[in-house]
Amino acid sequence: MDMSCSRIGTDTLVVLECFVPIARASPARRPPPAKPLPPSTVEGSSGSSIGDGQIARITYHKSCGLDVPTRAAWEEGKGKEVGAWSEVEWLGYLNARDYGSFPLYLRDKFAPDAPPSTMVCDGIGPCTIGTCLNIDKNLSFHDRQMAYYVFEEMATIAHYSEALRRSITDATSYQQGTMKINVEIFTSSKYMEDKLMERKKQEEAAMSAVTAITVMGTALMAAAPMFGAAGALASELDRRRSTELARPTTYLSQDVVELMSFSWNKLAHEATDSITSDLNDIMIGAKNSQGQDLPQFIKSGEFVEADPEIYFKLKGIVETYYQAAMVNSLWKFERAYILDINSKNGNCHTDERGASEIRVCPDEYPGHTYWLYSIDQSEERDELRNDQALVHGPIGYRNFFANSSSTVHGLTKEDIVRSSLWIDANNFEDTVKAEKPDLMLLMRSMVDANKDLVKVPGAFPLPICRNPGGEAISSVWEKAGCNYLCKCGEVPWKQKHYDPHNDRTRKFLERTGFNIDWDFKPGPGGERIPRKLKHPFKTCNESKKHRIGSPNDDYRATKGKRGVEETTWQEVQRAQLEVWARQLEE
Repeated sequence: MDMSCSRIGTDTLVVLECFVPIARASPARRPPPAKPLPPSTVEGSSGSSIGDGQIARITYHKSCGLDVPTRAAWEEGKGKEVGAWSEVEWLGYLNARDYGSFPLYLRDKFAPDAPPSTMVCDGIGPCTIGTCLNIDKNLSFHDRQMAYYVFEEMATIAHYSEALRRSITDATSYQQGTMKINVEIFTSSKYMEDKLMERKKQEEAAMSAVTAITVMGTALMAAAPMFGAAGALASELDRRRSTELARPTTYLSQDVVELMSFSWNKLAHEATDSITSDLNDIMIGAKNSQGQDLPQFIKSGEFVEADPEIYFKLKGIVETYYQAAMVNSLWKFERAYILDINSKNGNCHTDERGASEIRVCPDEYPGHTYWLYSIDQSEERDELRNDQALVHGPIGYRNFFANSSSTVHGLTKEDIVRSSLWIDANNFEDTVKAEKPDLMLLMRSMVDANKDLVKVPGAFPLPICRNPGGEAISSVWEKAGCNYLCKCGEVPWKQKHYDPHNDRTRKFLERTGFNIDWDFKPGPGGERIPRKLKHPFKTCNESKKHRIGSPNDDYRATKGKRGVEETTWQEVQRAQLEVWARQLEE
């Protein structure tokens, strides 16, 4: 696999070849059937008279006088021959004025007996010469053999493209059907809706919906490999904002469901369009959306042999990514984050400074303890706790327990942490975006990521706060022992001078969305921080004594008895305007 991720980068085909090695069938898919025993075995016979029923794999076509294209032969040197030959023919095609696509050019030159309609290769029509007998026998053996390889590769490229397009279509249909339940499981929108309806604060509800709309538009497809042309939701989001502000009634959870459904459908539609367009582009001689052309795909060697189970593998991968991206998008609304701590006594599994339910201990990161936390928007403006929001595990995180029977496609807390660490280690925070995906950069590290057990690289880009001393370990659902993330990076909290080289606090605050209201004090010599807003973190000085808190409160159907301070939408709007003003200043 050393060539697949570094040589090819189209959002259609990179996904295929780079994701296949990590394919895991969806739990919902029935296990693959076992191949039936031969009749002789079933009947109790001692064996077949013809080689005990064994048929050697065909590697040579006697009728054509050609070797069957195989990956083994490619690795043994055939790949270099095919690459050099295809480059010459590619230049010949570019200089020919009478052909609309490379497949049709090769068909006329090397397989004239194949009907022209069999080599359309546009993602809709066929893309095969049918049989090697159609290759012109008057040509040299070398040309005939090379042409056979290239014809097979083009057929596989077209087949894989259609398999991915269908996988995305089928997975999107399934995801749309589970949208409502996902919103209920992984967000606090229903609770917020109930409280807002109770207080009849339609304006605030509208602004909350606008917030949801904004984060969905930017976070929906954190799994950028699925989408090349996924992008522009700006006009629709603007329209939705004005619509929500004018609505007389509060239905926040339904707002989120509708927005998710719309955004998901739009991005999936753009993805399938991109698959077809990219295939057509490379076949006619243009570059695809990532700047690659057909010779690069041919020379990669990844399409020499077609995988008969590619659709099922892709479907499992796409559905798993979709589920991960769905949860990540909803957790953007909940402002989930990961705390990276030096383990107490060097052992993560015995680190009891916080709730074990949200503790994560990937074996490949010895000496580190990771904690999954969230400070969602429903926790803000709580007058009962002096305006301090409680910390807790991300809504619905228990569905990612290893022994959970939920429908998250076998994903675990460890997968969430591994994916986020992979994003952080490769500095992909600014590239894994639906509107500006850098798939070549992302895929280049995919093989290495697989070696690091990352099941869904990029699907969970949760912000990570490195806090070696563990001061930010917080209790859950309790004020006692509630700690916030005052500093991130390889810096001790009690350090008096500011260390700009190791401090990562501002980066973390910006990625979580906390930067608009965090009481951040970098100390003397630190960069200027815009005028703070006190809410929701009034103090950020000394760490409180560690407590586990009340993790069982995760099970409460509602988070009742917690009030929501009456804030008008004008106040929220002013806060947003302040954020924009700061961005302009910076």
